[in-house]
Amino acid sequence: MSVKLYAPAGDELRDAALCADFEAAEKAGPLRVGRLAVYYRKGLKQRAVPLADIASAELRAQSCRTKCCCGRMELEQLHLVLSGAQGELADVYSEDRRAMGSALAALRAALGEGAVSVQD
Repeated sequence: MSVKLYAPAGDELRDAALCADFEAAEKAGPLRVGRLAVYYRKGLKQRAVPLADIASAELRAQSCRTKCCCGRMELEQLHLVLSGAQGELADVYSEDRRAMGSALAALRAALGEGAVSVQD
């Protein structure tokens, strides 16, 4: 099955090697980490960021206070930001810390220990 992949800017990527890498990529939380690129979903489209373009990955945690029917609660919002020479390439959102932890571990293996950081 062929999948349509898009660049973070929204341009369609027509590369058979990227499609094959996507199919073989390791699923890690909201990401798939392959040998050629990192894949994530934004809206209804699968986006691909080549590993060669990523200089660093940073996990940012933010607390959000809200009111609900049973009182007040605090939600944790997690953003995994992939950056390159041009600035921020992608911002992947999740509320699941365990899923983001597995995504960070996969990125550390692909990019190296020094390229991944956590900011609370």
